[in-house]
Amino acid sequence: MFDKEKLLTSVIPIRTHQPAATVQHIVYAADQNYIRHIGTSMLSVLANNRFPIHFHLLVSGSENYDFNIFNQLKNINPNYAVTVYHLNTDYFSTLQTTSYFTIAMYYRMCIPAILGDISDTALYLDTDVLCLGDISELFTVNLDRKLLAAVPETTLYRAYINKLNVFGFRSTDPYFNSGVLLFNNKFWNESSAYTVLSEKIRQVELSKFILACPDQDLLNLSCKGKVEWLPESYNWIHWHHQGNELNTNPNNIRLIHFIGYTKPWHHLGFHPVYDSFYRKSPWYDGYLHQKPNIDLPFPNPHKRYKQAAKRLFKQGDKKQALTYYKEYLLQKFSLLKQKLSLGGTYS
Repeated sequence: MFDKEKLLTSVIPIRTHQPAATVQHIVYAADQNYIRHIGTSMLSVLANNRFPIHFHLLVSGSENYDFNIFNQLKNINPNYAVTVYHLNTDYFSTLQTTSYFTIAMYYRMCIPAILGDISDTALYLDTDVLCLGDISELFTVNLDRKLLAAVPETTLYRAYINKLNVFGFRSTDPYFNSGVLLFNNKFWNESSAYTVLSEKIRQVELSKFILACPDQDLLNLSCKGKVEWLPESYNWIHWHHQGNELNTNPNNIRLIHFIGYTKPWHHLGFHPVYDSFYRKSPWYDGYLHQKPNIDLPFPNPHKRYKQAAKRLFKQGDKKQALTYYKEYLLQKFSLLKQKLSLGGTYS
């Protein structure tokens, strides 16, 4: 499905390391807007692990970006290498996107094709994933005859997942979150995995079915029955409602996934744990705890302020919580005035 030679426009080694039999491979995939968040996630991995790591960055639209900034992470832990892969976006131009998910979500599907001749396995992390502990055990998971290892998805309504029945996904089939994936590159390339993936893409296109989580849905459809299931600690997603748990981490969460429209790099998504890593990164610009920005890239911003106020209050940041709650009340009052002036009702 993916021709490596045509898929890549350039491969640039940013930082090399001495060959090591124990080196593990970690992959990020994003467009130019998320590079600093890749860096923050990488920093968290390096801060909590001491085994040799080779980071692979699958990117687009960033040919002019100075990736040498990633060398500055050596101040946290020098035991790593970085290679940047610029992708040909034409490969993905016909695939579905949403207002929230860009074509960069599909880049993770290329990992076995791109890295298959480098490593039998590779760990993919979303740019909104932070590492809070030692993840060396993750690389010892038995992937025999499995395409990947993943954590079950618990936030999507089963009613939506059941709509995938038309593509052969049964109501009883488990469904995973694609933010943390341990790929079995060897098995992907030796099996018919890419043929199956291509067929599922074709089925979706012909049916004109609109996928809610396009890359995640397609991977679930293609990998059904060939997934090794991981404990929730490797892809913990409950930060919106239980974010205060991260301050002491009583459940030994290894990888926290900041899912949702609101991210920890948005004003409304502020979380002290994410901030503690971001402040140490070469990308830090002091953007947190500024005046709230009302031009937000997600629905119902006034409700987001209320949610953020509750979360910040639980985290002990009462000053910022009050700031956000005040903004929530102001926007709610403004919306109420607009509704009344138009003769409508407010809900």
